[in-house]
Amino acid sequence: MALDMNLSIIVPHAADLVKEAFTASGITAELVDFYESTSENAGVMVMTFEKFFYRNSSRASLTVAIDNLRGYTRLHAAGSGGGGVFWKFDWGAKDNMENVIYSALARYTIK
Repeated sequence: MALDMNLSIIVPHAADLVKEAFTASGITAELVDFYESTSENAGVMVMTFEKFFYRNSSRASLTVAIDNLRGYTRLHAAGSGGGGVFWKFDWGAKDNMENVIYSALARYTIK
């Protein structure tokens, strides 16, 4: 499952809050890639976070895209991995990473 949110804050502020949320959450996901494309009136930021799990030697990643191409800020986050070598069951890693973002940005949610 993915996370979709419409936000009342600007794209850079949302990106900063996402990065801060992982630092404060204790999940210790590492920001492995960051992409930004902006113009006078629009911007897009894409971040990829990764977490390594020693218990099953696997990695879980979360890609977060934030844009304001429709006149308001939208966030989309999708997790992947976390299941080990032979199966896709992730023990809740993707949901936990998405919940970190939701908790950090919930107060800025708009319809």
